Amino acid sequence: MVRRLLLVLFVLLLVLAGAVYWLLSSDGLRRSLESQASAWLGETVVIERASARFLPRLGIHLRNVRIGSPAQVTLALVDVSTDLRALFSRRIEQADIVIADSRIALPLAFDVPTSGLGGGAPGESRAPTVGSIRSISLRDVLLVSRGRELAVSAESSLDGTHLNVKHFTARSGHTSVDAFGSVELSPRIDARLEANASQLDLDDLLAVLEAFSTSRPASSQGGSGLPARISAKVTARRSTAAGVELGSLSATVAAQNDRITLSPIAFQLFGGRYDGTLEVQTGDTLAIALTGRVRDLDVAQLAAFGRIENLITVASRAAAASTGADVM
Repeated sequence: MVRRLLLVLFVLLLVLAGAVYWLLSSDGLRRSLESQASAWLGETVVIERASARFLPRLGIHLRNVRIGSPAQVTLALVDVSTDLRALFSRRIEQADIVIADSRIALPLAFDVPTSGLGGGAPGESRAPTVGSIRSISLRDVLLVSRGRELAVSAESSLDGTHLNVKHFTARSGHTSVDAFGSVELSPRIDARLEANASQLDLDDLLAVLEAFSTSRPASSQGGSGLPARISAKVTARRSTAAGVELGSLSATVAAQNDRITLSPIAFQLFGGRYDGTLEVQTGDTLAIALTGRVRDLDVAQLAAFGRIENLITVASRAAAASTGADVM
């Protein structure tokens, strides 16, 4: 009797495993996910392959996901792990998401809606819908903005519309940053971060801030149309800007729409120190304004950096601003 019961249970487990595998690996699921994601984003989404993964948790493994035409987002690998009981109700709950070896060109030409993948596309009632997300991991994701590339990795968790960024790293030839903080996703993207860098290229920082903060019109897919806001406290042991060595740097950053403000900002410069404000107006043309005070400037270092006429130009600009705030 016990043997028969065990045999029945074994057969049931095989049938269950086969049903789950069919659910997760069928080409119908791939097409359903493509249709649902395309309707959600308002952009063409193509998934080359979808397959099942059973360990360490039940999940879906996606390869070569492309968003946009031409593709602006290319995700080489996407893993979505989920709760089994919810999956039988065609919902993805307590999900763990891993995105790896991918490329994202910024700014995005589309809004990412803050609402979930709840309804699905018409005629796609058999497609799973997304409920809750327990964690999101980025591994070697390349962000491209204004011709600059940053390789980023991150570990985060999502509670409702609150994204807790536990760890975020960004690396390039001249930038190495570690950050943490939080992001509210509704009614707008509102990020508050703290970043520490062993080295920082200010041009890299401005390119990424511009890409994430640039506003777009509200979409019919659920985007609020409100411009993203980013605020951050940034410190760096070494920094550069436009190829100039700045030494240590500290700044409080605020970015929204096409305006980025670093105030206060302090950095070392040619043996001296700059304290003040850096304002950047982005868009078709880039305008930068520095307002502050330079102290203890080493004229010999400045003269060695450029031609003597450059030294005269900088000196005359400093003298012209001496009646008010020093401008450099």
